[in-house]
Amino acid sequence: MLDILSLLFLSLLYTFQSLFAKLYSDHYTGDAKFSSPVFSVVYGFVVALITLALNGFSYHPSPATFWMGFANGLILLIYNVALIEGSRRGSYSYLMICNMTGGLVLPMVVFSIAGFEQLTFIRWIGFALTLLSFVLLNLKKGEDKPKKYFYALIILLALVNGTYGILLSVQSRIMSGAERAEMLVTTFLFAGIFSLLYLLLISRRRFTSAFRMPLKAWMFSLGSCVSAMLAVNLLMFFYSYMSITVVNATNQCSVLALSALGSTILFKERLRPLQIVGIGTCLAATALLNL
Repeated sequence: MLDILSLLFLSLLYTFQSLFAKLYSDHYTGDAKFSSPVFSVVYGFVVALITLALNGFSYHPSPATFWMGFANGLILLIYNVALIEGSRRGSYSYLMICNMTGGLVLPMVVFSIAGFEQLTFIRWIGFALTLLSFVLLNLKKGEDKPKKYFYALIILLALVNGTYGILLSVQSRIMSGAERAEMLVTTFLFAGIFSLLYLLLISRRRFTSAFRMPLKAWMFSLGSCVSAMLAVNLLMFFYSYMSITVVNATNQCSVLALSALGSTILFKERLRPLQIVGIGTCLAATALLNL
């Protein structure tokens, strides 16, 4: 019961991260194409700094932790670029379905082949319901026809999202939960550095002006960073002893349901019939996955 409540708290943290990120985007006044790279720079450096501070500014990663963190930092950059470009070229709902499915299926396949995952029949049903809920909560009618390279980008997005989770889980397992802070500091520090270089590449002479935004945008970006820092630390704690499939499925399913409900309260959006069914499917999936 405690694990279920803790997983729901994890989902709540990720929901707040997404909420603050949306509010940041709504209040960002610079060129729209700089919004995500600027956020990624702030996100990477702030999460790395807070994690390092909470660890007493102690940083002694083993070579394995350092290089996995380095790789994950690069993966986060690729993820952000694929997410931005994919959303510009086609359906955002299809993009998110593919993104979340890749983040769930790829780690499950890899860990099943490696012999780390042994799901019961009931959990397989919960897993299938989770995938169904992704479609129900994201699918919309009247989507625009995709532009060139859209499908290549969403496949890339699915692969890097899954790889990110795999590397976090592998580090947590082989180190038995040790060097968690070092892994996160390395991951987000290099994510910030790579994002900074990417922003320099696309903005050039407009680099400094890209960071000029209202105080509210800064506050919302920092709120998202704090939520993410707490969430990813808790996520890695779960990875050290729980099934990655159960953790990821419960987390992503709950985040989707909470986000849909939050949109009706905060942004006065109406729930579509498919979303209502999707929320019910999420609840059923979460229950089955944690039996």
